[in-house]
Amino acid sequence: MTSRPATPPTAETPLGTAVLSERIGTGGAAMSAAIHARLEGVGQGPKALMATKDPTIVGLVADRFEAPEHLTQAFAAALGDRLQCMVVEDADRGVALLEDLRRSNKGRGSIVSRRPPFVAGARTTSHGEGVVGLLIDFVSRDAADDALAASLFGDVLVVERADVAVRLRREGE
Repeated sequence: MTSRPATPPTAETPLGTAVLSERIGTGGAAMSAAIHARLEGVGQGPKALMATKDPTIVGLVADRFEAPEHLTQAFAAALGDRLQCMVVEDADRGVALLEDLRRSNKGRGSIVSRRPPFVAGARTTSHGEGVVGLLIDFVSRDAADDALAASLFGDVLVVERADVAVRLRREGE
């Protein structure tokens, strides 16, 4: 898949379908910069958590994955606010950091474990006209983040148009 689809991809998630309307004018690095720029000023919580330099903090979800240029908007739509969650090695320590954040009134934040204890769902995919594939198959990541990827977007099916997502939903796929 080296060419950009005529219309932006759509990310179908268990919660519904996100139709993407923005176009990517520059490369994937620019989209990554745009995501980070959007996160800039989202809140002081993530910044305060990063400032602790606690070794359990791996970074933001947005920093752990890289989607190819033609799927960056589908990736952003599928993850939404979870892009700004802090990935932690130790969930208990992460909870303690959130408690410290609350006590110090430095903002609010969310954490997600790098190694979720249980990742549900079977890998199924649909084929046919308008189906791009499972998002997880296109997103680059460190092998240590495989379980995290599966838990966050392992079941997200990317399609070329909203009508394809609607058809698949009606067919029960």
